[in-house]
Amino acid sequence: MSQVAKLIAENDRHIDDGAPTFSQAELSDLEDQLGLKLPLDLLDFYVAGGLRDLRFANRVLYPSEICEARSLTRDATFLPFATNGCGDLYCVDLRAESNEAVLLWDHETQTFSQHYPCILVALRSWRF
Repeated sequence: MSQVAKLIAENDRHIDDGAPTFSQAELSDLEDQLGLKLPLDLLDFYVAGGLRDLRFANRVLYPSEICEARSLTRDATFLPFATNGCGDLYCVDLRAESNEAVLLWDHETQTFSQHYPCILVALRSWRF
């Protein structure tokens, strides 16, 4: 079991049974659409049913929302995967040397700033 799946499985009392889960095949279709492989921690989050978990301070995007959000940042180097609810997007830095750091894209200034070293650390810090 991955670290992300363990995080989701911990104390699973706060679950939205109506929220969707995603299969590996559905996520492969998204990867084909995007023309890239999703980061493993993000894949694990979706497959483990992370969107059903109500204990995250920031909202992880549905796979169908990623393409639209990516067009907002106008930079293929960054993959949006979550929002803070105020129009800003958390993005994974896809450059190899970044080791999948998570940056915040500010919708007002249209700039990126690093916030977390990786998706797992971001998810852990968002958990309440």
